Amino acid sequence: MVGNQVKKYKCIMKAQGGYGNFPPIEIIIVEGRMIIIDGHHRARAAGAAGIRNVPVLIIDVSAERGRQLMLDAADAAENLGLPW
Repeated sequence: MVGNQVKKYKCIMKAQGGYGNFPPIEIIIVEGRMIIIDGHHRARAAGAAGIRNVPVLIIDVSAERGRQLMLDAADAAENLGLPW
């Protein structure tokens, strides 16, 4: 499933000549690390398509909330078979 979704997004991005109309990738910054909380497939597809610039939405959160979101993101990445 993960590979198929990434391939689909990659093909769409290449056909559009860029990131196109996909929603921004949502990230938080926790302890100096940028963590994707939504958009793992889009980020991976953009990288595979050679797209260097993508829109991102940076969400400002407290350190405590950031840690919880980071744990949630790690679980989501693991479930998708993505490296953490």
